[in-house]
Amino acid sequence: MKSLFAAASLLTLALPAFAQPGPPPPLGNPPVPAGNPITENKRVLGKILYWDEQLSSSGTVSCGTCHTPSAGGGDNRRGLNRGPDALAPSADDIFASPGVIGADASNNYKSVSGFAFASQVTTRTAPSAFMGAYFTQNFWDGRAGPSFVSPTSGLTVLANGAALEAQAVAPPVNAAEMAHDGRTWAQITAKIQVVKPLALVDQVPADVSAALADNPSYPGLFLRAFGSGVVTAERIAMAIATYERTLVPNQTPWDAFAGGQNNALTAQQVQGLNVFTGAAAHCNACHGGSTFSDNAFHNIGLRPVAEDIGRQGVTGNINDRGRFKTPSLRNIGLKNSFFHNGQITTIEDTIRFYARIPGAAPQFTDNLDPVAQNINVNPTQLVQLADFLRNGLTDARVASSTFPFDKPRLWTLRSEISPTALGGGSPPSGSTVVPLVIATDPPVIGSTDCRVGLGNSTAGRLATLRVSTTAPAPGGAVTGGETLNPVTVSAAGTATVRLDVSFDKYQPNQPVYLQWEVAGASGTGVAARSDVARIVPFCPRGGCSSACIADLGSQGGVHASDGTLNNNDFIAFVDLFFSLSNSADLGRQGGVAGADAQWDNNDFIVFIDRFFAGC
Repeated sequence: MKSLFAAASLLTLALPAFAQPGPPPPLGNPPVPAGNPITENKRVLGKILYWDEQLSSSGTVSCGTCHTPSAGGGDNRRGLNRGPDALAPSADDIFASPGVIGADASNNYKSVSGFAFASQVTTRTAPSAFMGAYFTQNFWDGRAGPSFVSPTSGLTVLANGAALEAQAVAPPVNAAEMAHDGRTWAQITAKIQVVKPLALVDQVPADVSAALADNPSYPGLFLRAFGSGVVTAERIAMAIATYERTLVPNQTPWDAFAGGQNNALTAQQVQGLNVFTGAAAHCNACHGGSTFSDNAFHNIGLRPVAEDIGRQGVTGNINDRGRFKTPSLRNIGLKNSFFHNGQITTIEDTIRFYARIPGAAPQFTDNLDPVAQNINVNPTQLVQLADFLRNGLTDARVASSTFPFDKPRLWTLRSEISPTALGGGSPPSGSTVVPLVIATDPPVIGSTDCRVGLGNSTAGRLATLRVSTTAPAPGGAVTGGETLNPVTVSAAGTATVRLDVSFDKYQPNQPVYLQWEVAGASGTGVAARSDVARIVPFCPRGGCSSACIADLGSQGGVHASDGTLNNNDFIAFVDLFFSLSNSADLGRQGGVAGADAQWDNNDFIVFIDRFFAGC
């Protein structure tokens, strides 16, 4: 079959208006803005940040959560957003990425319309992050780029070619994707300064493992990448963008075929390529070149414009209504959600939509782009085209998550330590609604900010969280253990407390059982109980540190606990303190133990107190 279709002619069989002069050049490395050159230390820092769920306010969402290799750089989780009519199922439903549970400006849980206390779902699907480096604007509506403006100062950091940097600063402050209400970059950088890099993951890739071998803090990693340990929003964005620019999925069968390897595509895939570039389908009108995208915006009539005005929301131009960015088709065979709303789930149905095959999803004509019209494929061509798209454009490294597309295993995917609901709750008298326990934050040992929430309770009542390492009887209540100080249920029927998962309270991988007890109107007794939640405290990546926070230095001032307290600990503390290492962030105001992202006298007070107390 290959003898019938020379490589050059295969790419020129389109209508004259869409014809290409010959095979497009191979997909080379993307352009790099002059102000953010690629370095290895910056790339690795970006990879660490990209996969760190601690970048979110909940510790449950990383960049890689929604942009993962197994989905071609997108997200195959298909969470349900009810769309503009707030009804489901209905025609305007959106299938996109689950984000965080709603939380107010204090990061206390709240109910969000349409989601209640479940993870919110974004209003558009996650496009692939692996081709964003080749685009001048990112996001479906192109609101990010080409310049990068600091989210803190408002000054232009990079004048051009910085769509990746501009995109990177949006999700961490988005209240549906990664943030609580009103989250600021000052809060994010303060957190990143003190958390242990990638503390929540396991199965760390080799390059990341090498970078973390000496247990650096984030300021230490920023020092290596930027020459200074200061953590800023701009540097976070530039590091993540640098990593993304090294994710070049250019080892597909099509790349080999276009490079002269005649047997890289099967005979059927060659036929599919002819359909792709031919007059009937002319897919390459928008998905041309080696990027398989024209880097432009089109209205293909997927849904009524009123549901989502797309590009018009950025430009204000009514002629842009309903237009969305042309995504690259590279690795499309790994996806199960297509178009900006995830409406279609297979490549075949996507082709049927364009070709207006009976039974396909409806197409709406308001501002419909002519390029999306007059597309025709017969049943045989549909099979050939789908084969080419699914298999000819898939990079095996992406499909198998191998370097540079390798990744750690996120905490949210570590099923052996995932939170579990066990039932056992009881509603208040006269109601059938059992109060809800929300326990989705990672209970990493050493944390003092692990939230446990209460929902669907009675406003004004006192609620107490019972915490025990004793498993309740099946369907029974939690007994024993300790109870946290009572809190008053809000007018919205919610409450949030922080669980202290400190070193001296819980053993690694020992299940802990949580249950809310809601008092009666008089403030006494137990009128209702939430279901029971089981959480599993776990050590951060690399293992739990010593329970003695003053045990910082082994012999010679090497920064590692050795089970004894001596002069080496003083040496290590002073060294860590003046290098702004999070390992020296020991104290809060008043000399109370606990990190606060401040390096001041309180850290010395806590260190001295614990040292002479022998911990």
